[in-house]
Amino acid sequence: MLRWQVITMLFVGIVLLITIIFQVMEKVAGSFLLSVSRQGIIFLIILVIAYHTIWYMEILISQAATDILTAILAALLFRSQLYKEFHSEDDPLNILRKKHSLSHKNRLACLHR
Repeated sequence: MLRWQVITMLFVGIVLLITIIFQVMEKVAGSFLLSVSRQGIIFLIILVIAYHTIWYMEILISQAATDILTAILAALLFRSQLYKEFHSEDDPLNILRKKHSLSHKNRLACLHR
């Protein structure tokens, strides 16, 4: 059982990170959906399916399977709700990147003269 938990720790980290990003950016629905999915909805569905199919072994790996499915859900929610905000023109990081690339191009142009 512990082996399955260790294998999926990466997915747990992804889910928690994206949940926190949703909370910080005040996207309550996405944050709530991820929290409820990992500990409730998806977990319950996988437990019911596991009980009726493979029983003991599947019940042991049900939390690991839930973490993987919730990470996929988190990636889809991030892509649909937050991706545009991270790549908008008004983002301070994008403004800094543009300034840096312009100054770098100016330095290169001066070197080639």
